[in-house]
Amino acid sequence: MRPRHFLLALTLVLVCVSAAPAGASKGDPLTKLWPNWPYAATCDLTAPVLSFNPVAVFSGPANAELGTLPAKVRLREFLAEPDNKLPQTGWRFLGQNLATAEFIHGSLPSNFILLIAHRIDGPWSFSPEYGACTPTSIIGTRSATPWRLAPRESLKPATRRVRVRLQISECTGWRSINAHTHVAFRQLDSKHLLMTTWTDPVPPGTHSCVKLRERPLSVNLPGALGKRKLLDGGSYPPIPASTTSG
Repeated sequence: MRPRHFLLALTLVLVCVSAAPAGASKGDPLTKLWPNWPYAATCDLTAPVLSFNPVAVFSGPANAELGTLPAKVRLREFLAEPDNKLPQTGWRFLGQNLATAEFIHGSLPSNFILLIAHRIDGPWSFSPEYGACTPTSIIGTRSATPWRLAPRESLKPATRRVRVRLQISECTGWRSINAHTHVAFRQLDSKHLLMTTWTDPVPPGTHSCVKLRERPLSVNLPGALGKRKLLDGGSYPPIPASTTSG
């Protein structure tokens, strides 16, 4: 299930938004800061169901409700239903497969309203429930795991190693998260270094949500940090390295 802690903020969005957001016919300006993004993204936080190119999605207009694809036509009809309190315009189409289509509403870098359409041997249909989406990077077949700098960790030009806390929400029992975490680096440009982490899938079965207490994960950087800024590449747009949970 997708996180529900966004419900209060989502309610405020629905109260305030009654028309298309400003600039809905244009691309999101934040895409100009990160045009060469290396990862696909997903709204599915464990095993991605649908993936999308975040630069392509957010640099284009937010007008999926005007489209002619069957899923987009059904979105327009669904939004027009009398009891529907969702914004009528300003939606973006993430993609679809044979059984699922996903749409989001909002602006970077905040969370988005997520609507999912389903079909089984028939037309598209929407559930009255909706969720939240933070565009999360895909590494291989896994969604990235967010990280934050360990308490009292600081970055300097000479820094070659960082200690981080992994922000994992899955129930993993007493399994070591650090031992099942992988790290990838990408030089985004001359000023920014992406560090992206992801964890191996939890084996099938029932697992306790009481996690093993571990020391921060120690990660070797690909050389001295220098004047570059270290960014968490686990979401789009990336998050600057910090000790604060986002």
